[in-house]
Amino acid sequence: ADPLPGGHDAILVANVVHLFPPERIVELLRRLREAVTPDGRLLLVDWWRTDVAPHPSARFGAGEFLMISGGDLYQVDEVARWLGEAGWRFLRLDPLPPPSGVILAEPA
Repeated sequence: ADPLPGGHDAILVANVVHLFPPERIVELLRRLREAVTPDGRLLLVDWWRTDVAPHPSARFGAGEFLMISGGDLYQVDEVARWLGEAGWRFLRLDPLPPPSGVILAEPA
């Protein structure tokens, strides 16, 4: 709810997205877009679902995230769509040890 300071050339959001429902994620992404410079970058580190069979940890985590906070383990293409709605351009997903990865985005 508090204002975010502006002028950042990079913003790292780690292990937070899975805690929120989609409408709250889009709201957060919009606020982050307002806080970044025109040539800045957004890095979203979290557990992501892809078209590949989910990692066993991901199956367990998705249910836990839903029960604890209303969140989920989100599909990368869902997040790419939300980024677009919030003024970002999805660049890529860089894998980390499964099921983690870094989604990289830039201002649209």
